[in-house]
Amino acid sequence: MYSEGSTFVANLVIGAGPAGLAVMKELKCNGLPFLGLESHEEIGGLWNIRNPQSPAYPNLTTNSSKSTTYLDKKAPHDWPSYFSQKDAYRYLIDFAERYTLSSEIRFNSKVTKIKKQDANLWSVYFTDRKSGQEHNITTNNLVVCTGVHTTSNKFVPLELQDKFNGSGIECIHSSQFKDPSSYAGQCVLIVGFGNSAADIATAVCTVAKRTLLSARSVPWVIPLWVLGLPADQFRGFANYTSIPFPIQNIVFHFLQRLYIGHPENLGLGPIHHDLLDRLPVSDRGLMRAIRQQRIRLCGPVDRVEGNAVSFKLRGEPIETVDKVIFATGYKRDYPFLDDEFLQPLLQEDKAFPLLIFHPNQENLFFASEVSVPQGSWPLFAKQAQAIASYLKVEGRPGNNFYRFNDTRDRKNPDYKGRIFRCEDRYHVDPNIYAKQIDRFCDWIRR
Repeated sequence: MYSEGSTFVANLVIGAGPAGLAVMKELKCNGLPFLGLESHEEIGGLWNIRNPQSPAYPNLTTNSSKSTTYLDKKAPHDWPSYFSQKDAYRYLIDFAERYTLSSEIRFNSKVTKIKKQDANLWSVYFTDRKSGQEHNITTNNLVVCTGVHTTSNKFVPLELQDKFNGSGIECIHSSQFKDPSSYAGQCVLIVGFGNSAADIATAVCTVAKRTLLSARSVPWVIPLWVLGLPADQFRGFANYTSIPFPIQNIVFHFLQRLYIGHPENLGLGPIHHDLLDRLPVSDRGLMRAIRQQRIRLCGPVDRVEGNAVSFKLRGEPIETVDKVIFATGYKRDYPFLDDEFLQPLLQEDKAFPLLIFHPNQENLFFASEVSVPQGSWPLFAKQAQAIASYLKVEGRPGNNFYRFNDTRDRKNPDYKGRIFRCEDRYHVDPNIYAKQIDRFCDWIRR
């Protein structure tokens, strides 16, 4: 239990969402003392809709099925395959209660600054959101689990901001979207064509007078279900077979055409990448809405004059728009970290061992949010195992512990395999990545 008089803790975990809870559980199960800091008054991260940093909305469901969305136990059999925001939050509450984690977390504690005291110690400064008082804690080991998908990390390209500034059109980021009813009877433009954009457009078009979806590039759209199975579960079965990837890819293409159709049929021009070179968009009613003309696909935004928006594709009509939702993604940022600690994480050519261990700070760790064609929660659990394995042997290090620290600055191995060739390094093949972590955990303990 946290004591108000404490100023030092051996291991400090920032964030109590799925990643932070996974790390806390592994530390506890390995007998490693820790304190968790959470800026909100409850656990859950983005799945807690009461959290001001959460982009979740009431009708949100998981993009991945329960077969690949779990931290330890899988969701109950009577839950739907793609469970709701409420169910996801309930799962995390049950997880925290099962391992009695909440008593080890200080809530309403917003981290504002982290400073390195010396080679072995960090000073972590945070604000009590209720009292407004400033506090600091000293720790040996710091684990950052604040994630990417938060309202403070929302990203809108400057070019788009400039076009809409002064237009008089009400604009929000998709992380601020909560309820489609506020768009009833209006012309709504959603900018972007990822999973968030597709889900929001599908919800908004049920009440809006006109729904426009503006895409800079054409994505692959894949079915939510394949042969009666959730798509991620079907792909998981395929990976456990000995069928070579090129043959698997042919099958995936065939099924995509069978269920959805080629993206070029959407009328937005050619597609320039293969099916799994980028994260595809799951069809949750989007294609039906497009075919029924409840959603109109548009090219990139060209000009904005008052409420009149024109698009770059030839022949597209000018639209009079009432509201805009930028579904343009998130930036990876940790504002409490100095630039010298942050930059190696953001530069693709820099080492970042297992996307967990800082390349030149031996006591700084990240449960980094990776993107995979399935649920990311099991990979949070794997990352937590790697962190706990390292910290477990820190007090009685063997030769491999020293070898690892001596080679932190080496180039990362391939975590992508045959997929995500057009994405950043945080997009990984889940099987390759999980196996690399398992090998590390086994190796570091020797």
